[in-house]
Amino acid sequence: MALENATEELDSDMQEWPRRYFNEVRGADQIKQLAVLNEEAYEKTALSNGGFHLEQLCGSVTDKYLALAASAAILKYSELRTSTCFASHTLPVRYQQSFGIMGLDVKTIRQLELVQNARSGRQFDSLLGVINHTKSPAGTRLLRQSILQPLILQHSIVARQNSVQALLGNESLFFDLRKVFESSFLDFDKVLRGLSNVQMKCDEANAIKTVSGLISLKHSLNLVQDLATVLEASRDPILSAIQEGCASPVISELMATIHEVMNEDTQMGSGGKGVNARTQQVFVVKAGLDPLLDVARQTYSDVIEKIYAYGAELAASTATASLKISQDTSRGFFLSCKITEEGNLPANFLIHRTRKGQKIQGQTRDLSSLNQQYKETWSKIMELTQRAVEKVVHAIREEMAALYSISDSVAILDMLLSFATLVTCTDNWVLPDLSSDKPIAISKGRHPLVEALQTSTAFVPNDTLLRKGQNMTIITGANMAGKSTYLRQVGIITILGHMGCYVPAEFAELRLTDRILTRLGSEGGIADVNASGFYQEMQETSYILENVTDSSLVLIDELCRGTSNMEGAAIAFAVAEQLAVTDAFVLMVTHHLSLTKLEDNLLNVKTECFSVSGEGGSGELDFSHKLQAGSFTDVGYGITVASNHGIPLDVTDKAIKISKILLANREADAPQENEAENERADIHELATILLSAMSNATLPEQHLRDYLRSLKDRFGIAGA
Repeated sequence: MALENATEELDSDMQEWPRRYFNEVRGADQIKQLAVLNEEAYEKTALSNGGFHLEQLCGSVTDKYLALAASAAILKYSELRTSTCFASHTLPVRYQQSFGIMGLDVKTIRQLELVQNARSGRQFDSLLGVINHTKSPAGTRLLRQSILQPLILQHSIVARQNSVQALLGNESLFFDLRKVFESSFLDFDKVLRGLSNVQMKCDEANAIKTVSGLISLKHSLNLVQDLATVLEASRDPILSAIQEGCASPVISELMATIHEVMNEDTQMGSGGKGVNARTQQVFVVKAGLDPLLDVARQTYSDVIEKIYAYGAELAASTATASLKISQDTSRGFFLSCKITEEGNLPANFLIHRTRKGQKIQGQTRDLSSLNQQYKETWSKIMELTQRAVEKVVHAIREEMAALYSISDSVAILDMLLSFATLVTCTDNWVLPDLSSDKPIAISKGRHPLVEALQTSTAFVPNDTLLRKGQNMTIITGANMAGKSTYLRQVGIITILGHMGCYVPAEFAELRLTDRILTRLGSEGGIADVNASGFYQEMQETSYILENVTDSSLVLIDELCRGTSNMEGAAIAFAVAEQLAVTDAFVLMVTHHLSLTKLEDNLLNVKTECFSVSGEGGSGELDFSHKLQAGSFTDVGYGITVASNHGIPLDVTDKAIKISKILLANREADAPQENEAENERADIHELATILLSAMSNATLPEQHLRDYLRSLKDRFGIAGA
């Protein structure tokens, strides 16, 4: 059930896989066989997540049975479903623990809309979509990972911040790097994975993959060398480390090996589509390396020439001006002409005739024969080409560790450049100051996603202050006043700050936060049809209470609205008291106004509210969306909203009368409630004084007795 819930929350598919493939012994053996050998090169990755030498890796995971079993299963899945396996020592294998990253559960990820919009399900309308200015697939993946796993180590965060500032402070460096990344940076990791695969079938399709992979790698390495040249001027530690990786002698050695076999003028995408792209693949290997390949390519050129000559001759002999030779990868070459000129052709002249729009397509027997010669020659060329490039592929596999290190460095650079680009494209984003003893102090903070999507009106910013000694804020206010947006805003700003990114505010100080725990609404899916909203609330609340630490940020929105007012207020009050005794920073939104009494009893609790102006029960309400000190005063906003949205007038009038009766009854009971609250406050104050006196008392015994008697008189305590 938990797995089904997780896959639903992450919008992913779950596939069954036989239990026999989950074998931890086989998983350990495969790691030893497949993990890269040159770990030192791989570990030099700038801000690596922490790699291991092969011996250290194998020793560190021997007791991680589930991880090893899962590794064996996924490798078997890859082998059976894609008919490929990996060459020895070509996979970058790391065992990454949760140390050094912020804890975010699946509910929090979804409710904060970090990588997917809760309504549309689109990535574009999420935090990732708003801040993403990466130009490479690897950079986008790293940005997504950084959102889901923010850093909590101060030195790592500061290092990223310094790199972003270095990019913003050097205009020529910033724009030169952007220019390189805009030159069609491919998915470097995908290219390397393709070249790591040992194809279990030697056929035309796999030969094309190998040749295309080499062309893509050559293109990528050229861009990496361009990055190294641009980064020479940087003195920032991370950027310098990236430059060192991009300038690795491995790249020049591999480029030399590639140019020994491949024509140097071969460029990614220069061949266009169709026959032109195939022609580039045919002539990717230099002439003279393989006589049989040279003969096959000459035959290929002759067949292509005959096919186009045949098309031109046929168009002239039939006086069909629109008749021409076309080609695609599935059918090969075929004839095409306008449907209005089909009558110029002899009857039953075309075979395999089809109609596409206003054109007729088909072949003749002569063209079909030439087409068969073309396909056979093409297949032979691909077979010979794959043999010719085996030396290059082997050399690449020998350097997989260094190449994956370079790929990681490029991804980090792309992400840091994305952070810098974000600052140049937005207004009033600031670099936060983070440490373990800082408060959460945000001046004029904004919700980046709402601000980006809200184009008709300006977003109203709000301040936030949570600190030791005042670490809990109870927030009240009307519906639609902005309470939920505010909670999410603080959570997102905290995550952005821990990523090393700028944040949407005029000023920001953030405490290093080990995890963000949230209860932000009821969104039960199909798996939760038997669970009430209140049941889910209690599940999420229980998880928060079990996992909260003194360094956590807790965001709770409208707890216990799924049960009776009395029970809901009681549970919410008890939960708030439980959280208040920790040092966690807590923002708690509630409609239970009794929770505001916590401010009178606990010194570390304060109350704030979103103000609403207007006359209760009638007229319009003005939502300022501005957070201010104090608790919310009920002005009958609920009845006003109901009236403004079509509820009949006689119903709202009756609701006003009933609300006045209920208010009068509540006011009649208020003296007894106030007396109980005052007694509770007195007890709390007395306990605080006694604890202070016990730990700090230096008075002589007689003076201390006199002091205690004065306390008895002050609080009216009976007895000797």
